[in-house]
Amino acid sequence: MVSISIDPENDTPAALREMRERYGIVEEPNKPDWIYCTGREEDITAIRKSMGLWDPDPEVDRDKNQHAGTLVYGDDRLDTWAVTPVLIDPRRLSEAVLRRLRLLERRSDS
Repeated sequence: MVSISIDPENDTPAALREMRERYGIVEEPNKPDWIYCTGREEDITAIRKSMGLWDPDPEVDRDKNQHAGTLVYGDDRLDTWAVTPVLIDPRRLSEAVLRRLRLLERRSDS
């Protein structure tokens, strides 16, 4: 999993490390890691736009209070993606992801 900050001015690498520690996110051998990314504003904007996570009104898009926490998930090999808000009930969030993964498993077996 990769989390990309939309606030690189405040979400420095040190701040993101502290956030990982606060939430108990630790690397485990033989398991995928949760990567926290920050960078230059223009690079983050390019990534967001490539994923369709932007507002066509530049003023609204610049307002970080207008951004919703969003989870984009899927399978790059099958070019199949879905989006869900992250601030929903965790059970609903995991059910949405698991439904998509089961669908992707069936497609890759075909």
